[in-house]
Amino acid sequence: MSRAERASSEAADWLIAQEDGPLLAEDHAAFDAWLAALEGNKAAYWRLESAWEEADRVCALGRGTAVLLWKQDFCAAAAQVAPSSTGRFNYATCR
Repeated sequence: MSRAERASSEAADWLIAQEDGPLLAEDHAAFDAWLAALEGNKAAYWRLESAWEEADRVCALGRGTAVLLWKQDFCAAAAQVAPSSTGRFNYATCR
């Protein structure tokens, strides 16, 4: 796995963890450290976060069926690539 692929996989894990609710203080510190470790981590996280927020906006506009399927596919792919790199993956966020 390349550095970019690893960053994207870890970014997906962090994004999904945050969808589950606020991070605990120690988890937030680990997230901040991960972001600061490499510029690629920030880029990967911001890219995925932007896509995730755009998907939410599309759902809010009533065009949600395709977006819901995309989010489910995204979560399934994230689980296959990095099922527990932070130990927080939860399929409940994929609704």
